[in-house]
Amino acid sequence: MNDVDLQGAKVLMVDDTAANIDVLRKVLTPEGYKLSFANNGQRALKIAARALPDLILLDIMMPGMDGFETCKHLKKDKITKEIPVIFITAKTDIDDLIEGFKVGAVDYITKPFRQEEVCMRVRTHVRTQILARQREGLLNTLKATEERFRLLATWSPIGIFQADSQGHTEYANRQWQNILGVDLESGKDWMDLIHEDDR
Repeated sequence: MNDVDLQGAKVLMVDDTAANIDVLRKVLTPEGYKLSFANNGQRALKIAARALPDLILLDIMMPGMDGFETCKHLKKDKITKEIPVIFITAKTDIDDLIEGFKVGAVDYITKPFRQEEVCMRVRTHVRTQILARQREGLLNTLKATEERFRLLATWSPIGIFQADSQGHTEYANRQWQNILGVDLESGKDWMDLIHEDDR
């Protein structure tokens, strides 16, 4: 798991209890993350939309907007919906854990905190998020490159042609079609122009 640089990854911690925030801060600071904090759901939504953290640690039991409701709002917003959320909870009831996953959480950490567990879970999901963003960036770059090559091939002054193993046309640019006088969009194959004995 050392193939991805996690230094400077952004983690938002949301808890109305200052002591919990302090514990998490002490655990995660040595990991090299850029930490931000919120003590209620409303503030968490504002910070998340502005800072776009790589991960959100979200307490379930908070006055006003609780963790479940906060997570629902995060997942409804197109700006924040892809940010992974780990619930922080003292609850161990299976129904509460299931509800957390239903509203969009990817994992949960139980109180009291265990340092090694917190670090491993955070590290795993931050890494996954960074890899997902890198993959999306590579796909977008690939699509843009393919589109540029498609345009270059389409309007090239040189005839460009590609056939399959049976000799049937897979691609022919405009110049190639003009040279042979074939309109491939009509369904006609350039092989139809060649005498059967010469194929």
